[in-house]
Amino acid sequence: FFKLHQWRSGKTDDITKVQVLVNVSSKGQRTTQFVLWEGVRRHTLRGVPTEVEQLWLVAEVEDFLQMLRSANES
Repeated sequence: FFKLHQWRSGKTDDITKVQVLVNVSSKGQRTTQFVLWEGVRRHTLRGVPTEVEQLWLVAEVEDFLQMLRSANES
């Protein structure tokens, strides 16, 4: 399902943003990328086939991160 080109490790706390970037080429072709941000470092997850799945994954990761951050504040 996912194609991992490189393995990265780090702390969940270092993730600052999760998003789907949408690009439109000069020919009008639309492409999307699932991106995790670690400060200013960008990590693109390849192999997520559809924009709907990418948006779902962003929501799931954001919910997970919010849950962890809320637990750390307690």
